[in-house]
Amino acid sequence: MRDSLDRKLVAELQVDAWQTYVSLGEKVGLSASAVQRRIERLKREGLLVGARAEVSEEANTRPLKIFLLLELVSDTKGDLDRLSAMLRGFPGFANAYVTIGATDVVVELDCESMEEFQSWSMTALNSDANVRHCTTLVNLKRL
Repeated sequence: MRDSLDRKLVAELQVDAWQTYVSLGEKVGLSASAVQRRIERLKREGLLVGARAEVSEEANTRPLKIFLLLELVSDTKGDLDRLSAMLRGFPGFANAYVTIGATDVVVELDCESMEEFQSWSMTALNSDANVRHCTTLVNLKRL
């Protein structure tokens, strides 16, 4: 990011990505057209890569949230790239994070059902020779 205005815009977009350019401009002290130009530049530079809608629990078609704590055999770039491709192949893939500590990768999945998760994990996850151990956590409710 080039300056504090870019950082302010990104911070505002992280709170609500659906704000209008006028609204964003009022919050950061720019005109709507200046906001638009900055946002377009941030997109071109790869600093803004998308926006997501937060869906209510009632409207969610993938209501089961599952977290995986993966312990890997190897965490080389190539191995992480292959793992990322495998995880992104799951329709409910939400996020994955490489971590330091008791686990190597934390994965967040949104599933239609336990059967969907089980079917995928038995074929894709369990057959990955680079996954030494997987701990599965199933979300009961959001606090």
